[in-house]
Amino acid sequence: MMTQQPLDKAYPRSPRYVLQLKDKKILRYAPIPRGTRSFFTDVINLSETGMAFTVPFLDTPQKNEIIMVEFTPPNSQSIACYAQVKRVQSYRIIEPDFYEKNCKLVAVEFTNLLPEQSTMIRNGLSLEFKKTNQSFQRQQQKLKLLWLWKFKRKQILWTSGSIFLGFSAAIGLLLWA
Repeated sequence: MMTQQPLDKAYPRSPRYVLQLKDKKILRYAPIPRGTRSFFTDVINLSETGMAFTVPFLDTPQKNEIIMVEFTPPNSQSIACYAQVKRVQSYRIIEPDFYEKNCKLVAVEFTNLLPEQSTMIRNGLSLEFKKTNQSFQRQQQKLKLLWLWKFKRKQILWTSGSIFLGFSAAIGLLLWA
């Protein structure tokens, strides 16, 4: 009997970068064919191969529909390209003022992305991942020092005190002799 694997093991996904407050989160998208209205919304996350964004219920594109998207990756210039809708699901956002907003989350995969555009996305995301990792490492070092100070304070003070006393005793003996 064959067991089913979770989809994430069968189909590996690119690492996702969740956009932060400092990032340009505005996305403009429009259904194809041209001449139809374009919409503005917020990007939730971005990878080298696609992105996820929110839309109001009435403006939701259909699964497998091709749309035009225009966005600005972190540390880069604006990009416009085609994308195919891969997933549409209900989504809830809690605003900073605790207002709850129900909408749809749309996940798209980029199609016919130019090599230059792909490089722009890759370089921008790489830089952001590097910054995030450095920030995380600094935070971990601070937490480690705080933990050591909180739980090992007596040992640290006793050890440093005994080292100081031993050092001062050695100096005293040298000066006395």
